Amino acid sequence: MDLRSAKAVAKSTKTAKSAAKSTKRQNSSFQPQGAKSSARQARQSRQARCLPPSQALPPPPGLPSLKRWFIKCNLPLSDKQYKQLWQYHNLLREKNEEYDLTRIFQFDEMVQKHYIDSILVAQLLDWTLPSPLLDLGTGAGLPAIPLKIACPETEFILSEGRHKRVRFLHEVVEALGLEKIEIYGHKTSASFSRPIRGVITRAVEPIAKTLARVKRSLQPGGWAIFMKGPKCDPEIKEAIESMSRFYRLERDIAYTIPHTPHQRRLVIFERLSDQPETEPELSQIPPLIESPANETFKWIKALLTPRGIKKEGQALVFGRKIITEVMRDFPKLCLGLILSPSEERAGEQKNMEASEQDKAGPQDLSRYLSRWPLPLETGRQVPLYRLSHQLYRQLDIFGTEAEILIVQTPPIKTWQADEMAEAGCTLMIPFQDPENIGAVIRSALAFGVREVILLKEAANPYHPKSIRAAGSAIFRMSYRRGPSIQEIQPLIQAVSSQGVGLISLSMEGADISQIEFPDRFILLAGVEGPGLPQGLRTSSQTVAIPMEPGLESLNAATAVAIALYEWRRKLKAKSAIYKKS
Repeated sequence: MDLRSAKAVAKSTKTAKSAAKSTKRQNSSFQPQGAKSSARQARQSRQARCLPPSQALPPPPGLPSLKRWFIKCNLPLSDKQYKQLWQYHNLLREKNEEYDLTRIFQFDEMVQKHYIDSILVAQLLDWTLPSPLLDLGTGAGLPAIPLKIACPETEFILSEGRHKRVRFLHEVVEALGLEKIEIYGHKTSASFSRPIRGVITRAVEPIAKTLARVKRSLQPGGWAIFMKGPKCDPEIKEAIESMSRFYRLERDIAYTIPHTPHQRRLVIFERLSDQPETEPELSQIPPLIESPANETFKWIKALLTPRGIKKEGQALVFGRKIITEVMRDFPKLCLGLILSPSEERAGEQKNMEASEQDKAGPQDLSRYLSRWPLPLETGRQVPLYRLSHQLYRQLDIFGTEAEILIVQTPPIKTWQADEMAEAGCTLMIPFQDPENIGAVIRSALAFGVREVILLKEAANPYHPKSIRAAGSAIFRMSYRRGPSIQEIQPLIQAVSSQGVGLISLSMEGADISQIEFPDRFILLAGVEGPGLPQGLRTSSQTVAIPMEPGLESLNAATAVAIALYEWRRKLKAKSAIYKKS
């Protein structure tokens, strides 16, 4: 081979490598579009013409590629449906960075795992879906949007609690011109009672937990459809054991997405008719959870943390008195009751080993349930959970050795300056200690506060320590989410123009006994330790609680309670004078 031939071969090899790299980039679904993308496609086209036929580039991702995948999987759609699906795909690409919609970026994987897998559900069910069908935790609209495109006559309800994704879903529905589809911009809790004929979900939540969540709304004969991975047998077993009174396993279909290695399971539970309430039967006794790897236990344990409470929108309530009040006054919030291992064998040998108590028989549990202080009808509206002593002790952070209640946390809306109460006190708090949050909410409710604004710094009011400090009062107060205490001055100025005063607690303020409270006002406390930002100390009316010399300050929640008491005392005194006159 002469020098000229060698150079030609080297140049050809270099061109082939460059084209291969371009092919890899082109297969990515999230490539920039517009002029830059067009230039790249033109360059790839020129490179492809330089290659032998065996090395020619595959066609770039587009509507024809989407059609080929569906035809290959024996899922033919109409031209209109293909166009709608391609339009949805482009919206998903375009909005992904802004709304955090999917972690799957490669075109073929998006088609396989998002679109084909969703529509395969309809094919496996002979293209007949229950309607209305609730997509629980729909996220970016999966599987509901592809299913709606494939089955336009089915009515869908898309449930999603994350606001960005809710905005995206509205954009999709409008852009695609979809009808008979509703966006429910909230998490679906056990209190959701709208009658539905079906539920479908791809979420990783345990099957038993989802069945409990939709029990109130899913009509008898309705289906709960779960799109699961191949290793879901423990979940199915747990659901059959714990929910057999309300559901039966209708179908369990194992399948593989065509022309891929991806294995799937389609699991369907049918809702049974409610049975009359009777004394606990052996079949109603919940199974004992003994493994820390159990999905239900991991879900419950996460509710001990602020992150878990926020993610799930659920919380744990400790203490039999508080639990009794919550189950009596807020039954729709109750999701489940964790039984106490220590109480299961009450009246038996007190020194029995924990491992032996874990094995308490059904008759012992029946007697235990019959001693529950609430009416049995109320207690049985929620699923029951039994844990081994070892697992229960990991949850019982207060050492109550009593039942633990799982509740849905009511949503908290964002505070708007034009939504102030017509009269009275609105409390604004940034307390970071959950016990202080609970204590101050209890005091606020006692002294007639109508609403509490939780600033960005504030702990979650549904933290176990907050609920423990406040009792059932935590569920009786109205809340709003506010900005950081460092950022509230513009909003304070806005409400002041409406005749709403601001009174701030600070050691440098005037004696609280010497001031007059406005008819409408915000009472603001500072963060534990640092107190108020300097700007608020000088720009608002500050008051102090007189104390003996030598004491630095009062506990934050105690200071607020005293201030509220003083406001209430003066309000009653003013009312008495008005009546006499």
